[in-house]
Amino acid sequence: MRTKKNWISENIIPIILFAVLTSIYAIRFLEPDKMIFGHDIILMGQYYDGFNKALIDKHQIPYWIPYVFSGMPHQPTASIFYPTYIFYFLLNFSYHNFIFFSYILHIFFAGLFMYLFARSIDLSKFSAFIVGVFWMFCGNIVTLINAGHLNNVHTIALIPLLFYFIEKGIQKEYISYFIAGSFVANLQILAFGHQYMVYSVFIVALYFVYRLKSKIFNYKWILFFMVFILFIPLISAFQFIPAFFYNKFSFRGDVGYEFFTSWSYHPTEIVTFLLPRFFGLMESTYWGHSPFWLTSEYFGILPIVLAFIAIFFLIKDRRVIFFVSLAGLALLLSFGKYTPLYKLLYKIPVVNGFRSPARWLVFFAFSMIILAGIGFDFILNFINKKDKLSNLKYFKRFLIIIVVLGVTFTFIWIIFSLSSSDFISYVQKLDLIKNRFINQDLTQIGSILYKMILDDLFRLVIFFCISIVFILLSFYNKIDKYSLIICLLIIYLVDIWTIESLCVKTTFVKQDDIRREEIVSVLEKDNSIYRVYPMGDLYSKNWFITDKIQSVGGYHGLPLKRYQDFVTKVGFNNIHSLNLLNVKYLLCNQDINHPNFKLIFDKDIKIYENLSLLPRVYLVNNITVVKNIEDIYKTISLENFNPLNSVILEEDISFKLDKPNKPYEVKILDYSPNNISIEVNTDSNSMLVLSEIFYPEWKASIDGKETKIYPAYGLIRAIYIEKGRHNIVFFYKPTSFFYGILISVFSLIIALVIVFIELKKSEVYDKM
Repeated sequence: MRTKKNWISENIIPIILFAVLTSIYAIRFLEPDKMIFGHDIILMGQYYDGFNKALIDKHQIPYWIPYVFSGMPHQPTASIFYPTYIFYFLLNFSYHNFIFFSYILHIFFAGLFMYLFARSIDLSKFSAFIVGVFWMFCGNIVTLINAGHLNNVHTIALIPLLFYFIEKGIQKEYISYFIAGSFVANLQILAFGHQYMVYSVFIVALYFVYRLKSKIFNYKWILFFMVFILFIPLISAFQFIPAFFYNKFSFRGDVGYEFFTSWSYHPTEIVTFLLPRFFGLMESTYWGHSPFWLTSEYFGILPIVLAFIAIFFLIKDRRVIFFVSLAGLALLLSFGKYTPLYKLLYKIPVVNGFRSPARWLVFFAFSMIILAGIGFDFILNFINKKDKLSNLKYFKRFLIIIVVLGVTFTFIWIIFSLSSSDFISYVQKLDLIKNRFINQDLTQIGSILYKMILDDLFRLVIFFCISIVFILLSFYNKIDKYSLIICLLIIYLVDIWTIESLCVKTTFVKQDDIRREEIVSVLEKDNSIYRVYPMGDLYSKNWFITDKIQSVGGYHGLPLKRYQDFVTKVGFNNIHSLNLLNVKYLLCNQDINHPNFKLIFDKDIKIYENLSLLPRVYLVNNITVVKNIEDIYKTISLENFNPLNSVILEEDISFKLDKPNKPYEVKILDYSPNNISIEVNTDSNSMLVLSEIFYPEWKASIDGKETKIYPAYGLIRAIYIEKGRHNIVFFYKPTSFFYGILISVFSLIIALVIVFIELKKSEVYDKM
């Protein structure tokens, strides 16, 4: 039997090589005072994760974040339980170092896990290693960091490990492997990679069906796979249930087909598999069919060449048939709205809340890279047999095809190199160009695009021809397999790294903005509880999280639907909406001429104080019931609307309100993200209005007795209080999280018991 120690010793060289290549790739990010750039990391990740760390340091779970969009649930959309984040929270190292190590570590894992899966489907060590390198550096993983989607880097790196455990479970017929597969899918959920997790499980299900057809049918395998599926939501219930619950209240809980198919991959853009910059390069020059594009789907010329060899010579191999079919399906699904097939997915609950069909391209790359490994294995087997080319079926046809392709690519490159003025003139007339680069010099844009495409054509010719030359040399036994592996590896890395060096960048750790410094210097003198309205480009800034300034704006991928609707349909140009949300200061770059706003600071930023500010908490003694939310928005928009006259509720209440004989007293005693304590003294039965966003998992108690919270004005909270002196507490009680914890612990115990029993029975540990 092979022991774990023997397995490591047998594979130590590939493991070391993966580590070495990862380290070489990482060197360019080791600049003083620099960090890896990622849009969402810079715009929100560093601030949200800093907030998480600050609360966890106080032994609190960040259920709610009050600093963006006037407050919103946080734990359901955060990756706080993913292993690398746990290390970040526990260890005292900087955020930019955490990003670096987590990113680099998962590139290494991607290669290692792909190697494991490739070995499990009978690829040689050499081919499995090549496949691992192709996967770990493919654009679908590496360039995601430019978008700031570190969570998706984590999730995609785990995909081959999921396949590996299912494959081993089928081979060994052990349920433990299927349960291990569930753990991997759970890690994807903890990484907040729900979309890729769902897609991964769907693809693995197809793979399971394909593998069953190659074995004598046994109902036990169906049972094992059902256990795999069942344990995915159960073990991760503490993360999955809150996220599922929150989805109903987020703006994605009820999205249309247009949103569902946004960021569909236009069929013409498949040219970027060969010419990665044909449609420009990400932020600055992208001119494709999507609103913008922040990543590259390029995975190199060599994998495509090797995949073609597998398809050409081994088309009857069941593995080739499956992965060709999977590649075709993934590519078709990535087209989204450009194929009627995608309408079928829109009918599936949960799935129809996702957007960006282009994310299916990960599985296209995955399939093509596995095919490349099969193709490379074919070459190595031919070299090892020292067979004659005359015995290789269809070799002449293959030779003709590659020569024709090489000549065609070269011819296109030559013709294109002589067509500069024609191309520039042509692209200036395209609507895609004119609508994208408004008020820009289209001649200059055309020149930039021309150079990109010309360079990519040259790249295609060079790397295609060099790859083919070395492959042909191996067919003619002019080069041994070790030399072939080294040469092809160098070819691939030069190809992929030169493109990715343009896509993955660094930026300064310290992001200076004089406006931020001015805002903090002014507002830190005000110790009251209030919100700010940042206008213009300031609206989406998340600095306010770190500076502990509550904002009605922010940047987040999943805002609450109630809030999003309120902002869209009422907006902040309405003084009533600002007052309802306790906005005390307006932050802007322009002059405001309005009697309600007083200029209190004027340098790089202008700060206005709202003179008609409503407090965070107040009492109202009249109720107006408006059951239609649209009518509530219309009422708030009326010029004579006054929230102090009457609180607008969405349902009738049986309580009677009184008119006060003397002024009430109300004071916030304690304010924290998950808990708000209030003391009130009034001589009338009233509605207490708290300018905090309504969400069902917030609860309230009066003198220790729980009471109902009503949505007020369609957005904030209100409770009924009787006359007298009361202590009121609003507390976040995430029932979905607590139930999830119980389900997760119970399910985890069951899973571990099953694994333990099987280990004891079969000593499977020694056979892994």
